[in-house]
Amino acid sequence: MPARAARMRMKDSRESCIAERDRTTRELHDSLLQDFHGLMLHFQIAADRIPADSPARTLMEAALNRADAVLTESRHRLLELDTSGRFASAQAVPSATDASSTPKARPPT
Repeated sequence: MPARAARMRMKDSRESCIAERDRTTRELHDSLLQDFHGLMLHFQIAADRIPADSPARTLMEAALNRADAVLTESRHRLLELDTSGRFASAQAVPSATDASSTPKARPPT
């Protein structure tokens, strides 16, 4: 009986850890990454108002490209943490450079 109780405690502990991991993954996706993506879109709108030949535009575009890379890496990390399968589709978090999102960052000129 004590061995069975110990196994049940271990199982409950493991399930609790998995549930917490899924909750954290969901929270990161639903708040942090979505907000970050929204900020990138706002900065892209600002960058589009800077003349194309301006050094400030080049700097802004480089920063936006780096931000897109960070967002992509974060999405991959979430996929690694996901045990529920919620983020199994690459469509779960669109990239700022995906065709479906506007405006999109352009490489520096």
